[in-house]
Amino acid sequence: MNIDFGFGLLRSIHYSIQVKNHSFRITKIQQRLIKSGKNYRIYFTYHGHQFLGAIELETMKNIQVSPPSLVEPLTTRELEVLQLLASGLTNRQIAVQLSLSVNTIKMYTSQVYSKLNVNRRTEAVARARELDIL
Repeated sequence: MNIDFGFGLLRSIHYSIQVKNHSFRITKIQQRLIKSGKNYRIYFTYHGHQFLGAIELETMKNIQVSPPSLVEPLTTRELEVLQLLASGLTNRQIAVQLSLSVNTIKMYTSQVYSKLNVNRRTEAVARARELDIL
């Protein structure tokens, strides 16, 4: 975290996060949510070098993957794709983030839609929120 202080001058405070060779500007709220000493899965865009978010790896293990109203539970990968869908990423962006092909992402989204009994990504996100998956 980089913080600029000035004497008698009004300066904005800049928060940033360093991930491998990339440095991302983050908001104060995002900075408060990220705790030092924890392991996170970081989501960002390669082209715009924009920070999209972070999920604590320990939290991902504790997420209830099989809510009682689902006939078939979501796999860990399906849940990860669903979380990225909810963040507004396109299939191509999700494919880059997960190092998979676009066709594989389409297959995962199709499986998610089927398990949630929906036809569109907006419906999938709404249904997942109803079931407290997201």
